[in-house]
Amino acid sequence: MKKNRFGSIGAFQMAQMNKVYEVMRQDTLKKLRNMNVNYGISSENIIMINEERLQEYIEKVISDACSSEKRPNDVKYQYRLIGNNLLFAIRSNYRKVRVRAEYRLLKNLPKNFGLSFHLVSPDPAHENDACRYAAKFDLFPLSQGVDPNHSVDNWEVFGRQYTIRAYPSVYPLERGLSHLQRLKACGFDYETDWDWETFLRAFIAAYDRGPLQMVSAGE
Repeated sequence: MKKNRFGSIGAFQMAQMNKVYEVMRQDTLKKLRNMNVNYGISSENIIMINEERLQEYIEKVISDACSSEKRPNDVKYQYRLIGNNLLFAIRSNYRKVRVRAEYRLLKNLPKNFGLSFHLVSPDPAHENDACRYAAKFDLFPLSQGVDPNHSVDNWEVFGRQYTIRAYPSVYPLERGLSHLQRLKACGFDYETDWDWETFLRAFIAAYDRGPLQMVSAGE
């Protein structure tokens, strides 16, 4: 008979719990992969986004930035919507092109689309102060494990695997030793477990929802 901090659990009970957790995990994974659906955010706070129009606008911003700096368009980018937050990753050999595009998106996405802009790659601290102060998310290399206090989802960015970390201002999860013990009791030991799947399963078991569902709407 296996024990955890909630007491003894028999083999049959454990098997039944595992079945429930697996169903919950699969359901949450399906939800997390759907970029067009926002979870854990009240419906009245969700802005309906025309992603085709959004994509066209981002492309225009990048094209204008290249033209203004008289540079060829070598820009590669990815974005991710979490609620009314747009997480943005960009690559270019020309820093001024990047910064010009980042700043314009930061200033114009709220009024044009109702979205908050968060630069996650490159590190906004190395780009410009405006993006650094606005950022409420960052990327944590999955090769270094999962940050149990802040990781809310996984994301492949430019061929590398990361977890998305949310700052406390948009992720009001109670942290500390009790949180880590709760995860450990449900199968994730932050000292030995590194993979996202184990973390997600334990999180769902502990809180009856995934971490992404705890992220609040963008301001």
